[in-house]
Amino acid sequence: LPGLVRLTLPAHAPLPAAGARIAADARLRAVRPVDNPGVRDFRQTLLLRGVVATARARDGPEVLSARAPAWRDALRDRYRQWAAAEGDSASGLLQAVALGDGGALTRSRRDLWREAGLAHLLAISGLHVGTLAAAAFGLLSWLLALWPAIPRRWPVQRFAALGGMAAAWSYVYVAGAPTSAVRAGWMISVVLLS
Repeated sequence: LPGLVRLTLPAHAPLPAAGARIAADARLRAVRPVDNPGVRDFRQTLLLRGVVATARARDGPEVLSARAPAWRDALRDRYRQWAAAEGDSASGLLQAVALGDGGALTRSRRDLWREAGLAHLLAISGLHVGTLAAAAFGLLSWLLALWPAIPRRWPVQRFAALGGMAAAWSYVYVAGAPTSAVRAGWMISVVLLS
């Protein structure tokens, strides 16, 4: 195909590593935009991203070849394994809150969060990035102030602000850099730089 394919896997199927070549039993459906003016069209968004077909796999994919995962993918996979060890009830929630992986939650659980008005907590945004940046800033300020010679010679708050920014951007990168997290990273950077 002259483009990308969006493949949906069954919930029980393990996710292949990023960059792996896979084979899956699935029927391809061409992506065609809807011609209704004024209607938000997800298919048009797919086409703009280069996705020309969608498919749903019946079973888990067969991995034909895999490349060594990048450190980010390896870290995300390790976190997913840790979350899975916590049990089915907590696994999806831990992945959704920390990695922004809403697909880890079942549809019924996502609906419960939506009905409670708390679905925004599952998306990586300012709350998550800001909490991490504030924790890193506070911890670094405290650690640097433990040695009396450091605050006398260097501005501890400035170093802590740089550390908070580094922690925020590292988290944005590990979380997959969704738009809301990137926006939060920029806003936190502006605050910490000021």
